[in-house]
Amino acid sequence: MNDNTRFVWFEDQLISLDMTGDIYTVFSEAQSRELKRRVDAILARENDQSGAAADDNVGLPIHQSAFEAISNGARRTYSGVSLNCWTILRRDVSFSNGLVVARALATLHAVHRCANTERMIGLTRMIERARQARRPRAALRVDVLIRSLNAACMLYPKKTKCLEWATTLVLLGFRYGHDLRLVVGVQNHPFYAHAWAELDREVVGDEPTLRDQLAVILETG
Repeated sequence: MNDNTRFVWFEDQLISLDMTGDIYTVFSEAQSRELKRRVDAILARENDQSGAAADDNVGLPIHQSAFEAISNGARRTYSGVSLNCWTILRRDVSFSNGLVVARALATLHAVHRCANTERMIGLTRMIERARQARRPRAALRVDVLIRSLNAACMLYPKKTKCLEWATTLVLLGFRYGHDLRLVVGVQNHPFYAHAWAELDREVVGDEPTLRDQLAVILETG
């Protein structure tokens, strides 16, 4: 494994995300404990000997961030969610700014295409490339971008899931000077994954308490 695989704890279970295939794995409590035990042993040996034997890493994620996430254990509790309640209300849709809607539609199409061919790893790379070209000043409020994006989703012929929506909002935000971030959270039982966008660590266009409900497994920027 490498940096394309992320781990997070939800209660007493580890959840992993393979970004190259958008594949989530929920480990049992016993598997989670065993994986943490093995990682803790490797990290302890590294501290004592400035490096673990190569054989000790067989079957384990080798990227340092993955080791740290596993070794940290469950640090907090989450309320979780009982169902998928991500919806777009009529008041959250506006076609009044035709240019922004058109740009949102074009960006949405590019995001759908990238998601289909390159999966989540492609979307994160797309975001990082766009961040480098971000405009220094905000030209439009984020709420205007959200309503325009929702209008674009209504026009787009394919169903837009939360990952495509949040990624498009992040990219659209860059164009208009907002340093948004893509965040993905998960829970174990029932398994649920949800993506959203944040500005200054505040959720925009979605439930504001998502970080209290879901464990963050991926965050860009």
